[in-house]
Amino acid sequence: MFVGGAVGTGLRHLVGLLADGHPGGTLACNLLGAFALGFLLARLGRAAGARAASARLLVGTGLLGSFTTYSGLVAAIATGPVAFAWPAAVLSLGLGVPLAWAGLRIGARRA
Repeated sequence: MFVGGAVGTGLRHLVGLLADGHPGGTLACNLLGAFALGFLLARLGRAAGARAASARLLVGTGLLGSFTTYSGLVAAIATGPVAFAWPAAVLSLGLGVPLAWAGLRIGARRA
């Protein structure tokens, strides 16, 4: 989980650099991570055994938990352009939930 968290944090920081500090980078991480977590849970959510449990902790809790951070979104909203604050919050939830659902559906088809 620690290694996954370090990788996810590094990836989120890289996206922030590529976004040149714009809060949209954090939003993009949250939306991509919502889809990826849905996909992961569909693939490994019911799998038994130590290997599946370790993969869920490494990728789900560690990597995706640190890559997607709503505290980062709140900080980006609080310090970013005021015109971005409410749209970012609405988009994060309004698109994040359907993207997680899509990840679940696509992951279940391929499982």
